[in-house]
Amino acid sequence: MKTTQRRRLISLRLLTHTCDPDQLGTYFDKDGTRLHYLTPIYFKREVLQPYAAEPTRYQLSSSQLSCLDLWGVSISFNNAGLVQVYLGDLGRDLPSDEWGHWRTYNVPPEGKMDEGRFRRDFLGQWAGSKDTTRDLRRAREEAAQTSEKLLGVPIWKSLNADIKAEFDSLIGPLSDDPASLGGPLLVLTKVLVDGIDPTPLKSHLQTFDKEEKSLRLLQRYAQELGDTSDITAILRELQNFRSKGGIAHLGGSDTNRAKAALEISGLPNLEAFELITTRIMACLTQLTALMTQALQTGEKGRENRN
Repeated sequence: MKTTQRRRLISLRLLTHTCDPDQLGTYFDKDGTRLHYLTPIYFKREVLQPYAAEPTRYQLSSSQLSCLDLWGVSISFNNAGLVQVYLGDLGRDLPSDEWGHWRTYNVPPEGKMDEGRFRRDFLGQWAGSKDTTRDLRRAREEAAQTSEKLLGVPIWKSLNADIKAEFDSLIGPLSDDPASLGGPLLVLTKVLVDGIDPTPLKSHLQTFDKEEKSLRLLQRYAQELGDTSDITAILRELQNFRSKGGIAHLGGSDTNRAKAALEISGLPNLEAFELITTRIMACLTQLTALMTQALQTGEKGRENRN
């Protein structure tokens, strides 16, 4: 066998290593012969699919995977979209009966570590990491709270336990399969479209048609507050994506038009999800700003009258 062929076979050979924390190296080692506890190990995003499928049992975020109060392991996503876990954390924090599943999705290193995690873990700095869905949850909560101050009842209803668990563990599509985008977008639609309470909107609007749906009521309410750019359009586009088959089906002219309206035609799943989430956050942030301005105007009016 030629030397080059032998080298190729060696390079393709599966390498394994213990993740027992007691057998891994530390910063106190003098010879550096042991693989370090903080050696980053990488996995395809699909490794998280079974956990995402049970949001009432598993809690997922951009920095943590946990199972009820039983166990939890720190994770992160690098710029190549891979899940990163430290070798020692796999042995210390992940139950041994989960190791086989994770080994199936183990891949060679690719990309750079999340900057926030690097600064926290290796430089000892206070630093955050990008977490779009966390920011979206905060934006929804702030919009609901502000609307309650202005209208007496929040525009977005409290979520039932099942939907809340899905929303709290939402981290976006976990594969490049076209169907993988549908699930996360369905959760967003349930939370941000189905979750609208039309009652406070109807109580505020002077006139409305009995057939007007909550999205149209929200659009008109935003216009009364001073919206001139149709900030709620993204929510209608999201609803249209669901109703036109963009979630239940993978193809067809309706789906293509719905994708075009969402501005995600031809985009990879993760990039498409990030874009949609960012647009929704902009909608909620602008709506909150308009409501805050209305509150301040009302307060000034009361002060002038007094």
